Amino acid sequence: MNALTAGIDENVRRLLHDLFSPARWPRGKTLARMLLEGLDDVAGATGDESSRAVSRAEQFAAMGRRVARDFESHPLRNQFIQLLQDERELLDEQLPGLVGYLYSSVVNNFKGEIAEILARPGIRRFGDRLGVPVTFVSGWDVAEPQLKLHRVVWAKGADGLLVTGGARLGIAAVIEIKSYRENPEKMAGQVRKHVARLRRGLRIAGRELASSDYDFVLPDGSRVAAADASADVEVASLRIRTPSAPLMKATISDGLAAVAEIPFTKAELSKAAFAMTEWFLARLGPVVFHLPGDPHPGAVVTRWPDDSLEHVGRWATREAFFHMSTRLEYYKHRADSPRTRRALSGTYWLYNAMSFGYEHARGDRMVWAEELMPPPPEVEAGIEAARDHFRKGSFDEARATLAEMRTKSPNADQLRNIAWLEGMTAYRDVQFEKAQRSFPGASGQRSDIWNHRDLLMEARLAARTGRLDEATAKLERTLALGASILGFAGECEGVRALVCSALGDREGLARASAAAKAHRVEITRRIDERRAAGRADPEVEWQGLDMGKLDLASAAAAAGDEDDAEWWIRSMASRTDSWIARYVERDPLLAPILPRIPDWLAAHKS
Repeated sequence: MNALTAGIDENVRRLLHDLFSPARWPRGKTLARMLLEGLDDVAGATGDESSRAVSRAEQFAAMGRRVARDFESHPLRNQFIQLLQDERELLDEQLPGLVGYLYSSVVNNFKGEIAEILARPGIRRFGDRLGVPVTFVSGWDVAEPQLKLHRVVWAKGADGLLVTGGARLGIAAVIEIKSYRENPEKMAGQVRKHVARLRRGLRIAGRELASSDYDFVLPDGSRVAAADASADVEVASLRIRTPSAPLMKATISDGLAAVAEIPFTKAELSKAAFAMTEWFLARLGPVVFHLPGDPHPGAVVTRWPDDSLEHVGRWATREAFFHMSTRLEYYKHRADSPRTRRALSGTYWLYNAMSFGYEHARGDRMVWAEELMPPPPEVEAGIEAARDHFRKGSFDEARATLAEMRTKSPNADQLRNIAWLEGMTAYRDVQFEKAQRSFPGASGQRSDIWNHRDLLMEARLAARTGRLDEATAKLERTLALGASILGFAGECEGVRALVCSALGDREGLARASAAAKAHRVEITRRIDERRAAGRADPEVEWQGLDMGKLDLASAAAAAGDEDDAEWWIRSMASRTDSWIARYVERDPLLAPILPRIPDWLAAHKS
């Protein structure tokens, strides 16, 4: 809790302006202004800007703490933290509950908080009608005993009360606030239920009161004991809801049973709540993650070491929602139900809103960045076209496109992408010397998620071109990075096998092959174990694993162990890309085993 709410009393004016930027939302500036006015009203702030800023920050911090309290005290809190650390450790059937928890504990709470702040001017105006001094008590501090139970169970009460002080507490009005457009008569029915419950007792600001300890203050100023069940009690009430269309200011009807409308629609409140939710979840970054070399209990090392931990919280949350949507899509096929469908739709909304803004969000599918982006500049478009050719195994087309892009004055990042594709295209086309000359090598940056793979590719190309000392050194550098994703260890053993084969080290080659086979068995075991338990598959670098199998097969064939070479080729049964069969046919080291695998080649070429 402390880490989650630390530093929450920042410059509220600047924060709200950033959250509701007019550049993304024309009425965002109006919302930020009205929220500031509402916070000032909550605090009773007067005087100059500096004194109001302090009171405003205190009220905003209190709002953040209320949401954090609800979030932190929920029994699913630890599951949500696990979701951010590694969603694969959760069961499929746990995911719908987590989505519901996030909406109830964070999104809906922020909707309610924002609606309450926007309602404050109307509440104050309504209180002035009552003719007696009253104080507003937020629904966060109100609980009522549930009816028709043999024991007292305290439940959430009205969204607010107007109370009188003095020697004896008086309830002068009941407030209902909805962050959507509810029917006023239905809201009146809810008010009557609250009054009925308040005849039995009240918990206010943590203090439990019997019904004999307070009165109802009626519109004529008289008092009726709440415990007097025979009295005809008509407590003043204010029902607050959203309008059907945006308003410039809040409205309120006449009378002591009034209906008020805040200036913002249900959709606008949802937009604001999602922005606040993203801000809130970003603050989980320091709770869930730590920087390399700076561990603390319960945290895992960040996957984005060059970013602040708050930014890490934002990236991790988006990534978690992305993976959740994929898992829920598959889970829906096995356990289709309204609950699962609601969870999937809610996850789409969360991911889309946090990634692209609420104005672009939807609940029926994922939104992709390219849908919202203008056409890419010529060089970027050309690089993407070349990448598409590369993925499909159309290497001549990829090379031609990349050569053309070099004539378009690409920048440094574009030149690196061009060189990377040229090197990888040459590798897949079994042109190892050319690949070694073209490949730009690893970036060496901690934030580069492909750094370990690119460094291993340098080692592979060095082994393939006879630079064995360089290959060994770069393999050791790769292993020192400590990358633990399944499949990568098998790929490393493939490069080690190439070096051992070239050096005539048959024992080393046998050890590398055995280690890679054990790693493959471990991958299968983990997948089977997790599927049986209803968990998602572990992360596996399948493409790298296939490249490692090619290396192991080539190394074995070059050493004369054709049985082992054939075994590794046939182990690539279901996840091979289209270029692999062509690679096998053209790799000179694999020539001795081609007569043994015509069926495999025919199947994978088709």
